[in-house]
Amino acid sequence: MAELEAAHKARDEGKTRWRDAEEFSSLLELSDVLDPQTTAEQYTGKRAQDDGSGAFLDKNTEALAQALLKREVPATWNDLIREVERIRRRKNLSPFSASWHRNVGIAIKQCPFELAEATPEAIREWIDQMQDSGLTVLTINSKCSLLSGLVAKCMKSGLLRGLTMNPFDAADYSAGEANHIYTAIERDYRDLSLLLPKLLNRQLIPVLIQVYCGTRISEVRNRKREDFDLELGTMQVAVGTAKNKSSVRTIPLPPKVLELLKQFPFEKGWGTASQINIRLKSINPELTTHSFRHGLTDLGRRNQVDPAHIEALLGHRLSISQMSNVYRQGYDPEVLRKAISSTWKKIDAWLHI
Repeated sequence: MAELEAAHKARDEGKTRWRDAEEFSSLLELSDVLDPQTTAEQYTGKRAQDDGSGAFLDKNTEALAQALLKREVPATWNDLIREVERIRRRKNLSPFSASWHRNVGIAIKQCPFELAEATPEAIREWIDQMQDSGLTVLTINSKCSLLSGLVAKCMKSGLLRGLTMNPFDAADYSAGEANHIYTAIERDYRDLSLLLPKLLNRQLIPVLIQVYCGTRISEVRNRKREDFDLELGTMQVAVGTAKNKSSVRTIPLPPKVLELLKQFPFEKGWGTASQINIRLKSINPELTTHSFRHGLTDLGRRNQVDPAHIEALLGHRLSISQMSNVYRQGYDPEVLRKAISSTWKKIDAWLHI
């Protein structure tokens, strides 16, 4: 296990070795001969680009290309931690507590972007992902407040002198009263049938999986090609990508989703939660990706589906007796497929599928 962790650490450090001053200087010289984009893709070996924007799909490659273009290495979250620690030492203040370091470390580890990528749009998408994964508003506020505080202090110290605005100031992560999550009703499903043909497959497939299976948006966006078994017609929510242990499960998929997955280019990734929510709100301002998770629960109950089957499909915690009733000799998604089939037929009719 220790050898595996060391190998992973070495791999991750290799990805960002270009941030070292000597290494970056050599890359700058090379980019003067070639160009920043070519130098970046040759260095990382990741050449795939977004068809629309031309940006590299690999975040590390894109970060390197932008750094070479601006001829400076962008500050990282860890640079900000070192800066605020330096400030406290200069002011003869007591060091930050161990709990502060632990909480900041967790926030940075879970943050899906580096400081250079911290736009208001990226922050709002992260907030959506945290909400969809089940985190409370207080937890979301805590994580964003910690990172926002780092940015604010380093703007004042001059480390981030080129930053004119704290990007967290343009994102609302306040821990006010928890918002009620709207539950999708029949009219929303019927209106969705008009939107589906307008969606790109990277948005369409996650929406359909949520509609039919009640997954969290993060559970779909974390899926890779190997998580799908097209012969068995299933999707696996794996350890490390689920909200908790009870969320790890294998679930059945409807025929329409399986048909779309056969041609899906996984290497280009899924649509973002914020992009999908914007499209959903075009048919109903109250709709979010989570609305169909609640909608499936409501539909299942109306169709007399055993509540234990619904809870198992959604990845909620089951008692030992419920596990025995649902799975018998093991985790069998076909039990869930049979249980939810009447609900799927109703959804098919509403979506005209």
